[in-house]
Amino acid sequence: MNIALVSATNLAPVDKEIETGPLPLEGVIPTALRGTLVRNGPNPVDAASASHWFFGEGMLHAFQIKNGEIYYRNRWVRTSRYRKAVQPQAVTDEPDSGTANTNIIRHAGKVLALEEAHLPVAVTLPELETLGIEDFNGQLKHRFTAHPKADARGDLVFFAYGVPEGLSAGMATGALSPAGELLSCERFTAPYASMAHDFAITTDYSLIPVMPLVGSRERAAAGGPVFAWEPERGSWLAVIPRHEGVKAMRWLRAPLGYVFHTMNAWQDEEALWLDVMQYDAPPLFTLPDGRPASAPGAHSRLTRWQIPLAGDGEIREQALYARGGEFPRIDERFTGQPYRHGWFVTTQPEDGEMPERFNTLAHIDHHRNHVATWQWPEAVSVSEPVFVPASDTAAEGEGALLMTVWSAISNTSALVAFDALNIEQGPLWRAALPVRVPDGFHGNWFVDGEDA
Repeated sequence: MNIALVSATNLAPVDKEIETGPLPLEGVIPTALRGTLVRNGPNPVDAASASHWFFGEGMLHAFQIKNGEIYYRNRWVRTSRYRKAVQPQAVTDEPDSGTANTNIIRHAGKVLALEEAHLPVAVTLPELETLGIEDFNGQLKHRFTAHPKADARGDLVFFAYGVPEGLSAGMATGALSPAGELLSCERFTAPYASMAHDFAITTDYSLIPVMPLVGSRERAAAGGPVFAWEPERGSWLAVIPRHEGVKAMRWLRAPLGYVFHTMNAWQDEEALWLDVMQYDAPPLFTLPDGRPASAPGAHSRLTRWQIPLAGDGEIREQALYARGGEFPRIDERFTGQPYRHGWFVTTQPEDGEMPERFNTLAHIDHHRNHVATWQWPEAVSVSEPVFVPASDTAAEGEGALLMTVWSAISNTSALVAFDALNIEQGPLWRAALPVRVPDGFHGNWFVDGEDA
């Protein structure tokens, strides 16, 4: 995919850092809503050098909400790669801090920009100043997932692939305590070197999909794709008992396909359950010979896997929503637990044709087996929705969804909010930006004064 801006997409980078606010507002923001939404995504300093959506130095976009007003700022994460791109001659022999371009979380009082090939990079809020590589006092020795999961105790569960050497079948799994102490970190070997982007946890298990988007040093050295789709290798699921570790792990054959993102997982007396966004083949990647791995416009489907609690039995799959979608989110107070509500973005036809971008917000109520949607009346591209609970004690799903929306007509973006359980009623309020926020990847809500 060429990253140049075309009329149908919002993938091109922006070339300026700005601060502005309060933003023009349609509607009223509850004064109790105080905090900062931060989004992360690739934003190449040199746009001409980027040939794929996933490439580029990380840029953070922060929307600070206080006293019913919104203030915006964006900043590149000042990684070693960013500094080298800006001043190639000024960068000396410093550790490679990667791109920090995929996600942003807070744990143990540290705000961390993440990607999956390097250690976290710490930044400040609300200033978005870069502090540097964060290894939790030397406890983290290798790359770290862009999608760690916080469990009910506040432990941060993580995994990594390509450990200790990139493009190898080595993997790792572990956890950090709420205070940032390393509770565990174990290595194991996968069936092959896979790009394993996301995973899920239950109370007692970690579930890591290993699917045949396969990395190869030899292929890359010969000029071929670094990662390529090799479906003949089959798909696998690592089922790791969290309290016993890798000595008790099972490898189960998984449905053939590719999963970038999971929605949630949980367990009961019958089985383990895992909800995923499942592609037939990964978009934006190729077969080993360079042919596209998937058809143009292919999308994933929200799918439920039923995983046996013991043995090597079959993983059963059930489609939950037929239309394509991505970027699933939940009320994260229910991570790893039985849950009812989930949200994602999807694509609805415009003038009889399917657009390349996501233009619709969706809410699935698992108890009712019902999906509600809201489609914008104009041509837009929408970001991942982020759930903000109404209070710490609010019922599941009671709160707001925050997301950025890019207009193909004005080439600017806005921050919008929905009642999370009634999205079909449309936005509650909208704050307009004078600039564009690229689609990017992931974001999170940070409560003012919260330490973890």
